[in-house]
Amino acid sequence: MASADTTVHVTGTRTAPRLKRAGPIGGAWVNGGHVVSLGYEGLALSDVLAEVASARVEVLVDVRLTPVSRKKGLSKTALSQALDEIGVRYVHLRGLGNPKDNRPGFVAGEHGARERFTRLLRGDDGRRDMDALRVLAADYRVGLLCFERNEAQCHRSLIARELTGNPCEFPQM
Repeated sequence: MASADTTVHVTGTRTAPRLKRAGPIGGAWVNGGHVVSLGYEGLALSDVLAEVASARVEVLVDVRLTPVSRKKGLSKTALSQALDEIGVRYVHLRGLGNPKDNRPGFVAGEHGARERFTRLLRGDDGRRDMDALRVLAADYRVGLLCFERNEAQCHRSLIARELTGNPCEFPQM
């Protein structure tokens, strides 16, 4: 559970509405909130925005260690601005990022890469940002963003497990 002093810094000027309890369109309910997963591999910014809008995401949580991309519009500042234009808040949680040298092992399905990331999640930065994610997921429809389209090849699957306490994956947008 999140500690009382957990502060979540959200980029954007618009206020996201409270999550309505009408039921999920896919995803996992977490403490009354809803979380879905998005990998932008092979997508343009317009595709990402369309998927975010379609899933009714209120806060997009970027779980890339370094929120930069060679794809136009998918680096932190540009993405945050584009999301703000459609009324979606942006949060970057660096402590939930997977180190660059650990990523090939994830794609290959190596057990050691998954163990290493799990240890990082349970370290100080990982725990702090998992607490921040829990705070957001309790009140908003949250989208987790990273590069890999296939969640099974991405650390988002372990964030999902850590967040829900189950070995499940969030449905992908």
